Amino acid sequence: MPDRAQATVASSARILLVDDEEAMCFMMKAFLKKASQPYEAVAVNSGEEALERLQTEHFDVVVTDLNMPGMSGAELIEKAKALNPATPIIAVTSFGTSETKGEVMTRGAFQYIERPFKESAFLLHIERALETLSLKREVATLRTRVERDDALRQVRGNSRAIEQVKEVLPTIAKNEASVIIYGESGTGKELFARAIHDLSPRVRGPFVTLNCGALPETLLENELFGHVKGAYSDATSDQPGLAREADQGSLFLDEIGEIGLAIQVKLLRFLQEREYRPLGSTKTIKSNVRIIAATNRDLREAIVQGTFREDLYYRLNIIPIHLPPLRNRREDIPILANFFLQKYASLYGRRLDRFTPEALQKLMNYPWPGNIRELENKIQQILVIAPEGAVGPDQIGFDELPGGARAVSLDMAVADPLDGVDFGQPFAIAKQRLIERFEKRYLTEALAANRGNVSSAARRSGKDRRAFFELLRKHSIDPKPYRKGGASAGPEPAHGTD
Repeated sequence: MPDRAQATVASSARILLVDDEEAMCFMMKAFLKKASQPYEAVAVNSGEEALERLQTEHFDVVVTDLNMPGMSGAELIEKAKALNPATPIIAVTSFGTSETKGEVMTRGAFQYIERPFKESAFLLHIERALETLSLKREVATLRTRVERDDALRQVRGNSRAIEQVKEVLPTIAKNEASVIIYGESGTGKELFARAIHDLSPRVRGPFVTLNCGALPETLLENELFGHVKGAYSDATSDQPGLAREADQGSLFLDEIGEIGLAIQVKLLRFLQEREYRPLGSTKTIKSNVRIIAATNRDLREAIVQGTFREDLYYRLNIIPIHLPPLRNRREDIPILANFFLQKYASLYGRRLDRFTPEALQKLMNYPWPGNIRELENKIQQILVIAPEGAVGPDQIGFDELPGGARAVSLDMAVADPLDGVDFGQPFAIAKQRLIERFEKRYLTEALAANRGNVSSAARRSGKDRRAFFELLRKHSIDPKPYRKGGASAGPEPAHGTD
């Protein structure tokens, strides 16, 4: 039976009545017809028939007799709760004992009622069961909403490129298809993979990660599929492997483009059959896993070169996600930099809580070849060596970075403004999206240059403050991270929430 725990109780609740006596079923249906609210009652005369209906239909409440030939009511309760734990079940019997009541309640019954019973008592039990079901569904809905918000909150940034990915994450998460996340090293591929898992129905299951590029082929197979005792000289006991550990959850395979052809064959079989063989074993093991892969390579080029199987590529590449490098989402740099500053200042016990506007501008001008990971490392370095107070441009010291990387001018660092425009779209849509990208970039640059002061940024841009503020709201841009860059950015007139 489909899990309806997150649906609302229908206006006409469906009640399944289970009793081997036709007269009892007739009486309970008559009670329900007299109720003040409408009920749709379905009656069956055996536990077996009830279970069959429960496997294919949705019911809000089940009422079952305990003493029936064949499958007993207690057995039905246990099997029905396994199908849908949220469905309340009311147990009915003529021969009630404390032991019987204890058994059915242990098996998952919502309530226990002895017959003969009055119409009012019967309907009261139905109403209470529906109230409990409604409450459970509300709680489940709220929990899902909170988990969704938490998962998306981990993906920091409000650039158009990131917003586009965040918009599709919930839809991707609900799907069971395999995902490949493409992006340069340090762009946050694992973070997005975890967000997909956290937004999916598998959130209660494990999220298991494996860096495919960090292990040689023999160890990679062992890590992924495990081994049995005696598979090789050092195999003194069984090891289940990550495919087993990730059962009912998600398995994140980072650097998927680095695995050898022999492992690719076994991974392809695992994707197709949802089963595998541990090293040294003749038995196959089932594992219900969703695969999320990531790579910084062009797998199509790897196929041409003969280093990646085309059939595996199509099995994995059902849902591709492309993460932009940090240099193409510069408006997110103040948000990320302030997040890392707060995070590591608290961890290291340092009193560094903001960047000066000049420091923020320097961070935004740098090309970040190592992307978010490099930015995070740089903030950690700053926290180790910088004096307390605001972080200034002198503490950033790009000239000292490994490889002699130097800060570059913004004009040199930005990509072609037409990059990412889909010229297959209608003209008006493509133009509007390009305008939105310009507006968002202009707004973030203006805020950074004016220490987050909306009035000053609006004045220098030649726009009315109200119109400037509406643009910020339109693009969900918060001036606060930019304002932290300088305490001297004076007070602003009150207007909404900045």
